[in-house]
Amino acid sequence: MRKIFLALALTAALAACGKQPDTKVTDEAEATATPTDAASDGLPPDYLSTDCKVVMAAYAGFLRERDYRHAAMAWSDETVDSDALALRFEDYGSPDLTIGETSEEGAAGSLYCNATVTLRDADQLQKPLRQGTVTLKRVNDVPGATPDQLRWRIESSTLAEAEAAATDAASDGAKADAKAKKGA
Repeated sequence: MRKIFLALALTAALAACGKQPDTKVTDEAEATATPTDAASDGLPPDYLSTDCKVVMAAYAGFLRERDYRHAAMAWSDETVDSDALALRFEDYGSPDLTIGETSEEGAAGSLYCNATVTLRDADQLQKPLRQGTVTLKRVNDVPGATPDQLRWRIESSTLAEAEAAATDAASDGAKADAKAKKGA
């Protein structure tokens, strides 16, 4: 009885000071933020998914629609904006990014998703396919992580490198042809 009285007195004293006694959160769902709790700041809903395949599919859809403003929102690198993507895909009548296999792995509080991708121009099927890997990253489900940290973002893509290599090879081939014609 005396313990109950002391507990009530302590609670009343704390309430009078404007402080509430500490309470532990017992529901783990309340303790961990999720991307769907995020104020989207204009983000497409699929970009808030915890499934990297859903994020990649949304990104591919925005590329196909040439909606580079929304496509750029998938990138963690702020230099990849709508202008950069428009420039990157200016030679594509209809960029079509196909998502292949994906794999996830964790490291030091972060999750990585590697997606194999194929880029083709749906308007110019004779244009060579580009294949590469897009890597996405997000913070692992750790207490205190913000909704923005918990969403998948594109960290890197090897498509630009694959296209540059193909362009260089084509350029080298054209130079070799020109030299052969000169020499002939």
